[in-house]
Amino acid sequence: MDEAVRDGVDVISVSLGGSFPHLPEVSPDNALAIGSFHAVAHGIPVISAGGNGGPTTSSVEEVAPWLISVAASTVDRAFPTPITLGNNKTIMVRLVSIGYHTGTWLGHWDEVGFTGLVQDDLPKRVHEGETNQVPVPGIEGKVILAFFEDHVAQYPRAAVQVADSGGLALIVVRPLDDNGLFVYSDSMQHPGRIPIVEVDFEAGNEILEYIEKSSEATVMIGPSSVLVGKPLTPKIAGFSSRGPNALAPEILKPDIAAPGASILAAVPPGFPANDNGFAFMSGTSMAAPHVGGIVALLRALHPHWSPAAIKSALVTTAWNEDSHKTPIFAEGSPAKIADPFDYGGGIVNPNAAAYPGLVYDMDREDYMNYLCSQDYHTADIYNATEETSAYNATAEQLVCQNRYISILDLNLPSIIIPALKTSITVKRRVTNVGPSNSVYRAKIKFPIDTTVSVKPDVLVFDSNTTTIDFEVTIDAEENMNTGYVFGSLTWTDGKHYVRIPICVRTTLYSLH
Repeated sequence: MDEAVRDGVDVISVSLGGSFPHLPEVSPDNALAIGSFHAVAHGIPVISAGGNGGPTTSSVEEVAPWLISVAASTVDRAFPTPITLGNNKTIMVRLVSIGYHTGTWLGHWDEVGFTGLVQDDLPKRVHEGETNQVPVPGIEGKVILAFFEDHVAQYPRAAVQVADSGGLALIVVRPLDDNGLFVYSDSMQHPGRIPIVEVDFEAGNEILEYIEKSSEATVMIGPSSVLVGKPLTPKIAGFSSRGPNALAPEILKPDIAAPGASILAAVPPGFPANDNGFAFMSGTSMAAPHVGGIVALLRALHPHWSPAAIKSALVTTAWNEDSHKTPIFAEGSPAKIADPFDYGGGIVNPNAAAYPGLVYDMDREDYMNYLCSQDYHTADIYNATEETSAYNATAEQLVCQNRYISILDLNLPSIIIPALKTSITVKRRVTNVGPSNSVYRAKIKFPIDTTVSVKPDVLVFDSNTTTIDFEVTIDAEENMNTGYVFGSLTWTDGKHYVRIPICVRTTLYSLH
C-alpha cells in the first residue's frame, strides 16, 4: 500500500479477508489498517470489503475508522426457476449455481422432460467423510432432494458426489437466509457440474411428501428466467458481515452497502465456472469495487475532497429506511428490517453522493486523536503512523501529548452510544460543500425510549462561514438494560438531506 501511495494512485480498493478476533489498528500484524492509514493521510481513500461472516453479530472485518467498509446488498435481478413435480404441482425455486453445463441443462430441460426424483441424506455422507470416489447408490440419472441444516459449506462435496454418481441436479432444502449465485470450486476438475436450486423447508417438506407418497416420483426443472426491476426490492445479503464493531463499538461498521450478490465478475484463467473470462460471484469482495468505482468518480468531480469527506458523502446520502420507497430487509433467519449494523448509512446512492450539501470532514489529526483515545501504547501508535525509518524517541513520547478527545466526539457521519446511562452530549462538525448561502434545519428521528436534541438546530452558512460545530444530547427515558435502538439526525435545506444514523444502547452501568 505504501508503494501504491508512492505510485500516485487515486483510490485503493481492497477485497481481502480480515482477522478475527480483531487486531488493534496499530498492531504490526495489521498491515491493512497501517497501510490504509498511510494512504488516507496522503489523501487516498481506501475501500475495504466488510467480510462474509453474516448474519452473525459483530462479524464485520476491517473496522478502522479511516476505512470505507462495505457491506453487500442484493441487486434487482433474480433467476427464478420452476420445478414441476410428477403430480403437476409447480414450485418456484432459486437457482444458486451457474456455470459450465448448468445453463445448458436448465435451458434445455424441456428436451429431457420428467426424470426420476429421490431424496438422499447427503449432509450425513459428507459429515461421515465419504469420498467423492464412492458413488451414491440409486441416484444415477435422477434429481436429488437433500436437507441441509447448516451453511452452504457442505455444498461443494455434496454436489460433486451427486455429479460423480451420475445425478442430474441437486435440490437443496435449507433456511434461505442469504441470496446470490455461487461457484463450488472443488468441482473444477469435474466437467459434469450440475445445477443446484434451493427451496425453504416449507417447500422442501412438500416435495418430500410427494416423494414418499409416489411409487415413482418424477420432476422437471426449468428453464430458468431472469427477473429484473421493481418486483425485487434490495436486501442486505445474508452472508454480509454485521456490526456492531467488536474492536471499538463507538465506531459504526460497516459504513455503506453496495451490490455484492450474484455479480457477473471478471475472473482469471483457471477459475471455476470461468465462462469466457466471467463468472457469477457473491461476496463483499464484489461490493467493495462498486464503491471503489463510485469513489473514483467522486474524486474526479471533487479532486480536493478528503477521504473523510468522500466517505461522509456516501454515508449521508445513502438509501435507507427513511429515504427508500420500500422497506430494505436484511436476510437472516428470519429476515428483518435492515438497521445501521447491517448496512451503515444505507445502500450507496452515487448520484446523491456527488452533491451531498454538507460533509463531516476529518484529517490525519482526527485519526491520531482516535488512536490515542484507545489507550494504545505510544510506541505502537508512533511506529504505525510514522512513515519514516528514522526513529525519534522524543516524537514517540509526544505522539499523544495534549490529545484528550473522547472517541464519541470523533467527527464521523454517525453517532453510536454503546452504554447510555442517563444523558450524554457528543460533538460534531459539518462543512458546507453546496451553495455558499444555505440554511439547514435539523430533523430528528428518536431512537426508542430516548430523546435527542441538537444545539444549534439551525445552521446558517455564507461565504465567510463554511464550517459549523454543533452538539447532540441524547437522554435515556428509562433506566434499564436494553439492546440497540436506532434513529437518525438529518440536516436539510429543502433540497439536500444530510442524514446520519444514531445507535443507542441504554444500560444500568458503564462499559468503561
